[in-house]
Amino acid sequence: MDKRKNLYLKFISVICLVLIILSALYRFDLRKKEISNDDYEFLKDKTIVRVWLPKDRVSNTREYQIQKFNEDNKNIYIMLSLYDNRDYDNILKTALAAEKGPDIMIYGFFELIKDNYIKTLDDIDSLKTDDFVYFNGNPIGVRVNEENVKFIWNKDIFKKAGLDPNKPPKNWNEVLEYSRKIKKQFPDIVPFQFPLIEYEDFKQSIGEPSVNLDKIYTSFWDYENGVYNFDSSKEILKVYNKLYNEKLLDDEFDKKSKKDLRTNFYQGNVAMHISTFEDKGYFSNIIPLNFETGISNLPKFNDRDKDRQYYLSNSNFLCVNKNTLEKSKGEQKAVKQVLQWLTSEDANREILSTRMAISPTINETQVKNDIYKEYNEVSNFKTEVLDPSIFISRDSAKTVKLSVEAIKGDKSIDEVVKELNYSYKEYCDLTNKYRKIQLNTFKK
Repeated sequence: MDKRKNLYLKFISVICLVLIILSALYRFDLRKKEISNDDYEFLKDKTIVRVWLPKDRVSNTREYQIQKFNEDNKNIYIMLSLYDNRDYDNILKTALAAEKGPDIMIYGFFELIKDNYIKTLDDIDSLKTDDFVYFNGNPIGVRVNEENVKFIWNKDIFKKAGLDPNKPPKNWNEVLEYSRKIKKQFPDIVPFQFPLIEYEDFKQSIGEPSVNLDKIYTSFWDYENGVYNFDSSKEILKVYNKLYNEKLLDDEFDKKSKKDLRTNFYQGNVAMHISTFEDKGYFSNIIPLNFETGISNLPKFNDRDKDRQYYLSNSNFLCVNKNTLEKSKGEQKAVKQVLQWLTSEDANREILSTRMAISPTINETQVKNDIYKEYNEVSNFKTEVLDPSIFISRDSAKTVKLSVEAIKGDKSIDEVVKELNYSYKEYCDLTNKYRKIQLNTFKK
């Protein structure tokens, strides 16, 4: 017993030591970020605007852009801080609580709204109404990088399977037909694949194919009635169930990450794939495809269906610290100017040129010398401007699990849809009660 107690005390001591070290490092880092105009001569006549972002695939480009901005602008200096994704939320929480946070930040967690840290935004030149993210009817952020969904296929496999390489399936019945032909010709090739591990995968693979069947977003939020309605998911779940039963999907499709799926497609082991702009970045810069690739919008269920698509990731938006309201008018003007520059056409088209991200704020999405430029065709893509999903506390893992059970036939599709409708009604009721969300502001 004494030995076990000693081990426990040693363990607690180690944990305490680690926390002390981390706290000291953080305090040092925070002090480092709080540079004032008096610290450096070149900042003497400049207004400092602090911008905090989590590291992502465009961070390096952002750093160079901000460096150039600082060199060109005589009145404003942007102090950029980048943090690992796993640390970003905790550091932001601690800094805001200590009133030493940034002026501009990427949204990370609901407490930013609940604890009144986010400023309601004014209009910004050149931005459309749908470029903003809203909470209870108020604009609280500007969308940055989003994901769009495309259907891609290996033209070499199509050709060898006797299919026209330039004619992708127009509807989901043709996806089944093409898959059967490919499997018959190439037993070792997976005819069709899609991601289904994370909640964003659910929106991509289940939600996006379904948006033309009803007035819903990829989250199945019914923006006309202000409720979640998963009834429209039945059609795509039926298609996936057939594909699975006929062994036209990978047996372990629900265990394949997006990285796995990209690798499978790159290696020529997959014929058709539901893809996003993120894949374009990899195929353009990291794992270039050595075969001709077709890229189009998703197949429809019926020819009469509208060709409507939505961007997926409305949680990726810039917001402004409410403490900026306590700053001088000149400082507030500088913060607004930096936010406007970060969301400008020029800044985001430069990022688009890297082939790593696309912003819905861009009006002209084609760039010179592009590769896989069809990913940039977003004329029919809209933002999910009335979707409350990022503010609703939900069991995302359960959502994915139920979808997988429907596809594998472990539960009937009707049973799964009924359970999803019931669960999301509960999530809305609880969120509305404890988070004070006015769901009526999220409908037309």
